[in-house]
Parts: sequence; structure tokens; C-alpha cells
Amino acid sequence: MRKIALLCVAFVLAACSGTDGESQTSAPETPKTPEEAALGTYEVTQADGTKMTSVISADRTYTDAIRGEVVEWGSWEIKDGKTCFMPETEGKEPACYTDSEPDADGAFTSTPDDGDPVQVRKLS
Repeated sequence: MRKIALLCVAFVLAACSGTDGESQTSAPETPKTPEEAALGTYEVTQADGTKMTSVISADRTYTDAIRGEVVEWGSWEIKDGKTCFMPETEGKEPACYTDSEPDADGAFTSTPDDGDPVQVRKLS
């Protein structure tokens, strides 16, 4: 499904977000690449209200689960500023997503090239 792609977009947005004007009391962090920022676990809410959990891993794989049951898996990459998912799950098609700027809570909208946008929130 294309839900996974939304997770990737979230990672890209997280990598691009920053804080300006804050004083630093420790050494500055090394900037993360978009790929590093995308890693983690996300809650994805589809247009019909269905929620799923997407996990984006450093080995360039992802899994999507609904109520603990894996419904899609495959590989991911960031290409031309979009998070793209290449599912290995039978019957699923590759999809790329463009993410909005995250809100104050880190939630954002991820819009696929084809299909309905999803709401994404990074859990870890």
C-alpha cells in the first residue's frame, strides 16, 4: 500500500525541520541526512480513518502493520525530495510521497503522486 510511502515523507520532513534562535548548551549535532531523519516508527492515518504503524529501517527496508499484522513490506529510498516505497508484497505497487512541513507536534501530511493524502506522526 502507499501508506509506507507516507512514512518516508515524514522522515524527510523531520530531517528538514529545525529550530532557529535557540541557544545551545551542548555541542551542536551533526546534521542528519534525509535518509537518517526518516528512520523510525510512524503512525499513519489514511483518508478513511484506518490507522497503521510503519517502521522505516536503516537497512532500507520498511514494514506496514494494521493492528499488529504486517500488511506490506519492501524497500525505500528518497528520490528527488520524495520518499519512495518499493513493496515486495504481492499486488502492491511502488509509490512516492511528498510531505508537508510538520506542525508543532511533528505531524504532517504525506501526499502520494497518485491517491489520497495521509496524516503521519512520528512515534520514535
